[in-house]
Amino acid sequence: MKIALHAQLFPVAFGRLLLIIAIILFAKTLFSQDIDQLVKNLYDDDSMIQNEAFEALSKSDDPRATDALISALDSDGFGRSRDYYGLKAAKALSKKGNQVVDTLIFLMSQAETSTQTKKYSAYVLGESGDKKAVDILTATLNHKDWHTRLYTIEALGKIGDERAILPLFDGLSYSDSGDETAEVIGKLGDSSIVDTLIDIMLTGRSFERDNAAIALGELKDARAVGPLIQQLNDSKYFDNAAIALGKIGDPQAINPLLDALMNGEYNHVVKNAVIALGMIGDSSYVYNLIIATADNDSDIRDEIYKALGKIGNQEAKAFLTKSLSDKYYGVREIAVKTLDEINWEPEDKSQEAAYYAAKGYWDSCRNLGSLSVDPLIIVFQDNYLQDYKRNKAAETLAKIKDIRAIPPLKKALIDWDVNSAAIKSLEMLGWTPVTEKEKIYSMIAKKEGWKLRKDWNMTKTILFEDIASDDTKVIKNALFTFISIGKEEVIPELINILNEKGNKNTAEAYINCGNNKLKDAGILWAKNHSYRIVQHGGSSPTHWGAW
Repeated sequence: MKIALHAQLFPVAFGRLLLIIAIILFAKTLFSQDIDQLVKNLYDDDSMIQNEAFEALSKSDDPRATDALISALDSDGFGRSRDYYGLKAAKALSKKGNQVVDTLIFLMSQAETSTQTKKYSAYVLGESGDKKAVDILTATLNHKDWHTRLYTIEALGKIGDERAILPLFDGLSYSDSGDETAEVIGKLGDSSIVDTLIDIMLTGRSFERDNAAIALGELKDARAVGPLIQQLNDSKYFDNAAIALGKIGDPQAINPLLDALMNGEYNHVVKNAVIALGMIGDSSYVYNLIIATADNDSDIRDEIYKALGKIGNQEAKAFLTKSLSDKYYGVREIAVKTLDEINWEPEDKSQEAAYYAAKGYWDSCRNLGSLSVDPLIIVFQDNYLQDYKRNKAAETLAKIKDIRAIPPLKKALIDWDVNSAAIKSLEMLGWTPVTEKEKIYSMIAKKEGWKLRKDWNMTKTILFEDIASDDTKVIKNALFTFISIGKEEVIPELINILNEKGNKNTAEAYINCGNNKLKDAGILWAKNHSYRIVQHGGSSPTHWGAW
């Protein structure tokens, strides 16, 4: 009975087996065709198709996918973009884990392997974290191509094997990759190499000394503090020594760094002293840092603000908060950024208003009402700020409806860049012009050329008086108004003004305003003042007769 039953079922089971085998073979054929297509897609002109191909091949276990990505590390098929796509291929290979390690180690060992393939193979080996790669990577540290050296150094740092330390030492003498080498040495090393690094720092060649200081900063060993302080005496080696002292954080470094802050002859010395003091983070010198903001350039000042933020005591926070109302947008900007980084919270509504104005949160300023008026006026009056933000400040002042905004808005009527916003806000506040000048300036702000022509004698008198002033903003407003009105009679005088007190911006405006006489005058002025005329490179804030 059993035998008969099996005999009956066998044909059915066998048929199913054949069907399964056929499906598998068909799927393999399709998959094989898919891999071939994906390889072709790597070189497609459509970047989306390329990206999909890289992603799909990175996930495939098919050996052809791996081979294709290895070939893409340095392929002529990518033309001038071969470097960009070489890195994409390396990142795709990195997703395959340790599958490709042996192959890439072999490739890096071959003399005929291209530099680019070696470079990106180093990247993949670093991402793998496989210690088998240490020997070939250390053998590549002296490669003639500095990009390849950098990728190799970074790879050794990611793998984190102490065997790389001694081979890395030779790289401290490279000017183009020595600092990266030093950082990796510092991360991989321990106290046993401190004395060697100190010796190199004090007696080695120029780049070796600088880079040894970087490594000592990474190691953070107290034995290096004295020698690093000694390095501060030479401005050539000051920067890296100062940063290393900042990373170590030993109080012994404070006084020599403060001396450099207050008496440094070079900006780079002062700047790096500030950075180091910020790293140490001692509240004892907050006042010194605050004082230093007054006498240094913007780069140094920015670093001082960052240092104060890192220290973060009450005195530092109070100064940063006060800086939200500084008249210069650069100071307000770095104050906001620093306070954001330390998660500062305003203590009252006044601080909140100053913060919102500096940040450009116009609706929040409006909601706070009259408390925002003074901070918004500061923003509006900052000539170095983008016109868009100044205009938004003017608009917000009008919406708050506080008459304290009227004087600064009136003053801005002679400012060509924001006078339109100023007059709109003034009218929203119920202001009307009283004097002849106020009337003329209002017409200019509203671009009412027909009214200015109607009262031409008064217009001309006031504008020529403005041109005779020493205020460049007032002169600019008058000149551009004359161009916008487009009266031929003023052309000779406009040319005289350009020759007597003109500047690059005025000459460029003349050249592009659409009046041939002014254009010729602008070109002549530019040539006489050694400016090169670039066709289609300039613009004009207005055009002849635009009103």
